[in-house]
Amino acid sequence: MSEPVYDASISRLFADLKAGRKEAAEELWTVYFDRLVGVARRRLASVPKRAADEEDVAVSVFKSLCLGAARGRFAEHVRRDDLWRLLMHLTR
Repeated sequence: MSEPVYDASISRLFADLKAGRKEAAEELWTVYFDRLVGVARRRLASVPKRAADEEDVAVSVFKSLCLGAARGRFAEHVRRDDLWRLLMHLTR
């Protein structure tokens, strides 16, 4: 598990992601990927395993986040809780 990142850092990273900085995407990936996999695993628990699994879901969610941010689809300022809610929405 990675070290905790403070709200200001998440806001900065999201702003950097929207600005197209690859490093921000990598840092957000480090912070959220394992949590997304866990959520996807719980959501898929009753679904028979197929070619796709919870890691594929997490990758897809993160790709959607990055593409949406690049296209300006999300609010200008996003805090940690806001970003987590957005990621949960995309995972569902």
